[in-house]
Amino acid sequence: MRAKALSDAERAIGLKPDFAEAWLARANALDELKRHDEALVAYDKALGLYPNFPAAWHGRGNALAALKRQGEALVAYDKALTLALALGEAWLGRGLVLNALDRYHEALSAFDRAEASMPGQVAVWLRRGRAFHELDRYDEALAAYKKALSSKPNLAETLADCGKIYVRLGQPGKALIAYDRALAIEPDLKYAKVVTGTWVPGSEIVGASLLV
Repeated sequence: MRAKALSDAERAIGLKPDFAEAWLARANALDELKRHDEALVAYDKALGLYPNFPAAWHGRGNALAALKRQGEALVAYDKALTLALALGEAWLGRGLVLNALDRYHEALSAFDRAEASMPGQVAVWLRRGRAFHELDRYDEALAAYKKALSSKPNLAETLADCGKIYVRLGQPGKALIAYDRALAIEPDLKYAKVVTGTWVPGSEIVGASLLV
């Protein structure tokens, strides 16, 4: 599917080389194929043709973030948002970069804007939960994770994160329930296997004493 999208975009570019939308389509396809450096070249081509192209700035931010060029990614997301303030995906991308930079309070503000622009997105609630978790705001983290799980109950890693929070809150019974649910979905989830006592001895993972 992605290969076809790339082929279609290249065909359109062949017919009309100055068609910014075709360059954007090519860039998006390359980015989805994890060919991020090539995607950047195509995003820049689209922006050379149409500098005030919010979707291209947003895509450029995604490619830069994937390449761990976080500062440049923030610049690209900010440019997208100056052109289209309600671009929820750009707010989400900005928040993800801020999370990666341990700037959790700023990330939460970005996720709030993302939620306002595209309510009900599981990805937003998951990232909000992670930011709250890192700030030791456990009740708010749980609320965000539960919101995500209400839409997608089979998120094993998120259930395990809930288990970790219950441990921190001194609620081992709830922690075990969360870990058991995680393991029912993903039996090889290492941390959950440790704390439930099902991990094979000799693993590099430690921490079973957390529930004692």
